[in-house]
Amino acid sequence: MSPDPQSGEASGVSDPLATAMALHQQGHRAQARGIYRAILATDPANAAAHHFLGLLEHDSGNPTPALEHLQRAVQSEAAEAFYWVNLGNLLKDLQRPQEAEEAELLGAAILNNPPRCIGSSRTLSPLDCSGLNQRRLKDNPGTPLHQHEPAAASQRGVGA
Repeated sequence: MSPDPQSGEASGVSDPLATAMALHQQGHRAQARGIYRAILATDPANAAAHHFLGLLEHDSGNPTPALEHLQRAVQSEAAEAFYWVNLGNLLKDLQRPQEAEEAELLGAAILNNPPRCIGSSRTLSPLDCSGLNQRRLKDNPGTPLHQHEPAAASQRGVGA
């Protein structure tokens, strides 16, 4: 009996996410897509599965599902900084440069120092900042979405 890639048993790997990633890297997109979707069917909030399925869809020339999955990945509490960077790459490809820059800056800021929201003295998650900043933008159009302390950002190379 041969290994079943849908179950995550391909190539002797018992972790479905690792199996899907390996298949994706080997160019077996349909099999990888099936495993990512199976993971999400049982765990719809799985940030890593959303992230990697988003990358697969982007690689496959499917920008709409790619964007949906990458946005779900960055909205998770388990989001990694590089999820934001990859979202930024997709947004660049979609000719959305301002959103791309914002996503990439968020990724860099999360990696180096969590962002502070406009007018907030405490560090909040990007999701919290997003909601607060959207409300502030309605009242103050043209305000940047996130403010980073210039000295701290320049010392780390963020925004430079």
